[in-house]
Amino acid sequence: MTASQGRSQALLGFSGRREQPYICLVLVFFQCRGGSRACGTRPYLTTRIHKVKIRLIMLGKTRREEARAMVNDYVERIQHYAEIEISELRDAGPAALRKLKLDPSATVVLLDAAGKQFTSQQFARWLGDLRDRGARELVFLCGDAEGFPAELRATAKQKIALSTLTMPHEFARVLLAEQIYRAFAILAGHPYPK
Repeated sequence: MTASQGRSQALLGFSGRREQPYICLVLVFFQCRGGSRACGTRPYLTTRIHKVKIRLIMLGKTRREEARAMVNDYVERIQHYAEIEISELRDAGPAALRKLKLDPSATVVLLDAAGKQFTSQQFARWLGDLRDRGARELVFLCGDAEGFPAELRATAKQKIALSTLTMPHEFARVLLAEQIYRAFAILAGHPYPK
C-alpha cells in the first residue's frame, strides 16, 4: 500500500480489514493508458448504490433456441449490475397471476406499443434514476402474441415501447434484455454501448 492509498483509506474511514465502508462517497480517478498527464486525469465523483432487483415476466414460452440463448446471455451480463429473474407464464389466467406475488412497492412496467419511447441514453437515465431513488424491484411485463389480460395491464404503473416497429414477441424479449444490459453499461461507463 502506498502512502497516498493509506491517506485516502484513512479519510474514507477504511480499516485495514476488508469491511464495507461506512461512508458511501468515493473519489475515483480514471487515467489514460500509461498514466500520462498529457491525456488528462479527471476525477469523477461516484456514490455507492444498491442493486435493484429486476424481474422479467414473460407470457408464453420462448420457443426458439436462438432467442432463448440470446436472452440468457444478456441475463448473465446483467447479473454483474443487478439481481435478475425471469418468469415465463404458460397462460395468463387468474391462477398464474396469483402465483406471481408482485410486491406492491415494485415498479411495474408494461411493454406496450402505445407506451413511452426512449433512446438508449434516455432509457439508461430512467433506469438509473429509479435505481438511485431506491427502487427495490423493477418488473417488466413482456406479452405474447395476444398481448396482456386486463388484470395484468392494471398492475402496470408505466408503459414503455421498445420500438414503433411490429416484431415477434420473442425478439422483443431479446431486445428488452439487451437494452437493460446496455443501460447498465452506459451507467457504469463501460465501452459496450459504443
